[in-house]
Formats: sequence, C-alpha cells, structure tokens
Amino acid sequence: MKKVIVITLLMTVIAAMFIGSVCYADESSGVYYYVKEVNSKEIPMYRNSTIEGNGVLVYIPTGYAFEYLGAADNSSYAKIRYNGIEGYLNVSDFDKNCAKVTSPAWEGKYAYTIAPSLSSENIDIFKQEDVNQKYGSASKSTLTIDKVYGYYHKENDSAYYFLADFTVDNFGETKGRGYIKASDTSLADFSHQNIQPGAGYIAETEIKDDIPDHNNPDVSGDNDKNETKSPTNNLERYILIAVIAVLCVVIIILIFAPNKSKRSRSDL
Repeated sequence: MKKVIVITLLMTVIAAMFIGSVCYADESSGVYYYVKEVNSKEIPMYRNSTIEGNGVLVYIPTGYAFEYLGAADNSSYAKIRYNGIEGYLNVSDFDKNCAKVTSPAWEGKYAYTIAPSLSSENIDIFKQEDVNQKYGSASKSTLTIDKVYGYYHKENDSAYYFLADFTVDNFGETKGRGYIKASDTSLADFSHQNIQPGAGYIAETEIKDDIPDHNNPDVSGDNDKNETKSPTNNLERYILIAVIAVLCVVIIILIFAPNKSKRSRSDL
C-alpha cells in the first residue's frame, strides 16, 4: 500500500512540475517594448544577428513599439518583430533606449504606418538582402505597393527607402519584397525627424514621467528574466512551489518511515 501511495505522490509532483513549465514557458511572448526619446529619434533593426555583414533592415522611430521575441543566438542581439517582419536589436540599444509597453492607449497600433503612392513613371526596386543591389525595374502602371514595413536610410544620407511588399502585373503577376526609393513616391520629402509619436507613447511617457524603468529583460539570460511577472503570476508560482515542497516532504517521510508489520515483528 505504501508503494502505491509513494508512486502516486511522485506522479503528482512530476505532473505539477510539468504544468508549471507549460504555464510559464511562454510568458515572454506577446511582450511589447517602445522606443524612448533618443537623439537620433530612431534605432536600427538589423536583418540578422551576425556581426559581420549585419545590415540595417529598417529603423524604428521614437514613439513606436515592437514585439520582443527573446534572446538571439548571438547574445549581443535581441530578436524582435516590428510591423510584421522579424529582425534584431543590439542589446545596448534595447537596454538604454526601450521600455515596456503598459498603457492600453496603444490599442494594437505599435508600428508607424507608411502608405505612399507611386509618383515616378519608372521605379527601381532594390533587394531586401542588400539595398545597394538592384532587384529590377517596373513602370508606374504595372507596379503596386501592397504593404510598407518601414523605412531605411544610409548613415549620414538624406535619401530614404521604403521596405515593401509589391506586385508587378506585367503579362502575369510577380510578387516580391524590396526597397523602393521614397523619391519615387508621394512621400519624396519623407524624414524620420518629422514623425510624431502615437497615442500609446504619449500615454506611456505621461504615466512613467520621472519613474525609473526596471522592466528591461536580461536578453542574455533565461526566459524568466524576459518579462516582469505580474503579482498574480508570482503568487501562482509560489503556491505551486509550496505544494511541490509539501509533497516531497510527504514522500520522504513515507519512504523512510518504518513499516508497521516490520515494527511489530521487531517488538516480538
């Protein structure tokens, strides 16, 4: 009978530990961080996490937010998703220039929306992998911009590019993703310096004025550090730990407690 009880309690402990791991494994998913005010009014989002040949994919302007996905293989970077595309932030930028989204005023509007129309008659398209390499060209009448993910500019260069999904309808549709010059669109005078932050950022800065930010995740550590846990989650975790501890103590007592039949025989 004692063996049955011990086995049952062991299975209960294992099940409790498994449930705990499932409940807390994905706590960092769906966590958003916004870009605070910085001198450059933007931070770069890189296309990969390797230092050599790591180019900027798009820039995230001050006052807009991204989803934190976890630590990258290279501990110098954090993996993120911005406006539907994945990329990487330098950890130093993340730690110094980003804060956790807490205000409901964002209402899901995390990314800056760019919606240009085409203005030039002939448009050059450049490769997503390298803005210096030409993807191809298309006429205004055959090219459609489906979605713009963000903007890009070379360092110390006033020329802007938009990273976009596009469709070319020239004897059959061709879909792709690449950079289009802002000068070929209705936003020829685009500058990130003129981007105004959204309602979510305004609400965050009003709430957090003069309050130090302690919510930045340790992107080089484990997932438990990636998000500041709510008091409810912390309480649930403490209760689970206490239950497991009590069960472990009961198991130890049952294992080492003398069997009644053995004790009665020893008394004879």
